[in-house]
Amino acid sequence: MTTTVLAIVISATLAILIPVIIYVNKRYFVGGFLTIKIDFKTGTSSPAGVLIPYIDEDGFGIRNRSIVRHHLTWTYKLTITNNSDHTAYFPRLYYKNDQFPDITIEKLEELKPIGSKESVTMNIKFFENSDTLPTQRKQTDKPPTDFTTLRLLLEYYNGYDSKFYTLYDNADKSNKPSKLRPNF
Repeated sequence: MTTTVLAIVISATLAILIPVIIYVNKRYFVGGFLTIKIDFKTGTSSPAGVLIPYIDEDGFGIRNRSIVRHHLTWTYKLTITNNSDHTAYFPRLYYKNDQFPDITIEKLEELKPIGSKESVTMNIKFFENSDTLPTQRKQTDKPPTDFTTLRLLLEYYNGYDSKFYTLYDNADKSNKPSKLRPNF
C-alpha cells in the first residue's frame, strides 16, 4: 500500500468518525445543567393548646409553666436555574417523603421546559409540632436542624431524550450534576 492510498484511507476514516463522535457527544452527553438554591423566607409559630396544665396551690392554671403545643411552620423559596445553553425538558423533583413527612413542596410543572438561563421558583413549607414550656419552644427565625439533612434529586432530559440528574444536598448547599442516577 502506498502512502497516498494510506493517506486517503485515514482521511476517509476521520471524515466519517469525527461527525459520528460529535453527534454521539451532542446526543448523549450534552444537556442542561440545573441548579437548586433554597432561601429562607419566613417562620411562624402558633399555639395550639395546653397539653399538661400547671395548677398552682390556689387552683389557678399558670400558662407559662404549662406544657403547650405549638404548630411551627418554616417557609422557603426554592429556585431551580438552568445554567447552560441547552433547554431542560420534563423536569422532575424528588425527595424522600419518609424522611420528611411534614414537608410540602409546590409541584414542578413537568410539561414546561426550563430554557437556557431561565429560573423556576417554588415554595417549600416545613411543619413541626413542639410540646414544651412557652419559653422553651423552638424559634422559627432560624432553620430547623432536621432541614439540613434534606436532599433533593432533579431529573431532566435534553433535546435528544437523554436523562440528566442534579443532586442537591442542603447540608453543604451543593449541586452535583450527573449523567447516571446518583444514590439518593
